[in-house]
Amino acid sequence: MGGRWPLLPTHTGPSIVLDMRGVTFLDSSGINTFINCYHALNAVGGWLRPAGAADAVASVIKLVGLDSVIDCHTTLASTPSKDGVQAPVERCVSTALARLHL
Repeated sequence: MGGRWPLLPTHTGPSIVLDMRGVTFLDSSGINTFINCYHALNAVGGWLRPAGAADAVASVIKLVGLDSVIDCHTTLASTPSKDGVQAPVERCVSTALARLHL
């Protein structure tokens, strides 16, 4: 195959599973927070996985196309692990980013 296929990116940075079960409303500020968090984590080789969003919130995520950029999951249990270790589950993006020093 000699160089025809690009190497897939490896994610070695911090990763966050965001527990969305308690979120009942999502507006443009929340969407921008998702995007900023995604970019901050992606820049250092990490990832963000929102999980467990209620139907109304999941509809907004799909409506704006956020689910085509960020890998969203219907339940916490369906989020993938990273190198066999489950990523920390957070309820607040800003707290998670501060903890990761991003």
